[in-house]
Amino acid sequence: MTNSNFIFAAAMLAVLNPNTAAQATEPVQQSDPDKFDAETVVLLNENSLTINVGVDGTYSGPGWDRLIGEGENAGIVILGEQHATADIPALANQLHATLKSDALAIEVGPWSTRYAAELIKQGAGKLEAWQARSGHGFAFPFLFFAEESKAAEAMALRSPEKIEPLWGLDQEFVGSGASLLPILQREANTDAQKAAVENFGAAQSKDPMMVGSIDDPAIDALADAFTGNTIVSEIVAALRITNAIYAPYTRGIGSFYEANLKRENYMKTNFVTAYNKAKSNLGRNPRVLVKLGGNHAMRGINDTNLPAFGNFAAEWGHGQEIGVVNIMVDCFGGQARSPQSNKAEPCEAMAANAPALKAIEKKGPVTLVDFRPMRATLGKLKNIDARSRELILAFDFYLVFAAVRPATMIQSK
Repeated sequence: MTNSNFIFAAAMLAVLNPNTAAQATEPVQQSDPDKFDAETVVLLNENSLTINVGVDGTYSGPGWDRLIGEGENAGIVILGEQHATADIPALANQLHATLKSDALAIEVGPWSTRYAAELIKQGAGKLEAWQARSGHGFAFPFLFFAEESKAAEAMALRSPEKIEPLWGLDQEFVGSGASLLPILQREANTDAQKAAVENFGAAQSKDPMMVGSIDDPAIDALADAFTGNTIVSEIVAALRITNAIYAPYTRGIGSFYEANLKRENYMKTNFVTAYNKAKSNLGRNPRVLVKLGGNHAMRGINDTNLPAFGNFAAEWGHGQEIGVVNIMVDCFGGQARSPQSNKAEPCEAMAANAPALKAIEKKGPVTLVDFRPMRATLGKLKNIDARSRELILAFDFYLVFAAVRPATMIQSK
């Protein structure tokens, strides 16, 4: 495996399944035996509703009505997902439209996200076309799937002009150098600045995944050349925290726990910054759809033993008197696309080790379970497995596809 491929594989490990590496050094808490009271499944099925999917892909039915009714009362709707499917971005797009969301917050770096929004403003299909160019394929995590790119474009164009339509919450991805370079080039005025940007571009051209292993001297060169430039100073700060987050994965430096903690906290900080800026520009609280991997979207302590973004958003929203609803979108079957191999593989469910949840009766192509009424009775259930209990407490709703379709890699075209 080349160094570039190793860095990409390590980065995807961090993004798609951040606790895998940590499990190599930390004990794994096993679920209870695959036993559960019949009462548990009865309660799950009593609180489950059908969501229909029309031939045109639109959602309807009692489950959809329940979801929209609760979402309309919330200023922040968090969609926790299994990545790399064709169905979930379409669901997110319809949620965004129906709830009249002002913005979409995504698992992409703030500066990469800004450039993605610029491309969208240039015209239909520009975001996808730019990603299809050589060396650009992995600038925007998950937007490198065609279905995600099209959905993000639709959601961005639907947002009010007064605010940024896409909010990037995550670290800059390993392949994000291609998206950062045009911004740096615009800011370069002096010979020293142009030379620093040229060196950055040469490094990115040689290794499109170089942001995952960029070292301090390379970042310092940009910082020194652009002293006093606010935009580049912020990009430099983003590169520094990106460097620290990827260090255990790509260079074997530091602990996985500390890296994951930095990442989760960075997402929280970026969300509050974007929210407050949008609120100031709109003159009201914005309505935002947050689309993240399920591990980030949970309430409580997530699978990396960290206080999750979803937990923070619920507590922060409570203090601001902003309603928050979080939804886990899962798969009971079907396939997802592996970004590393571009192969369709079985979709790995968030509830893979939750036998009670897996026993839910499928009530249509999509089934919605409202977890909230179940929480008061959890203490009375003698034999519910640990993972099912954890997820019932972590999410308000559990939305599960009977079979998902794999996403399409843009580069594969």
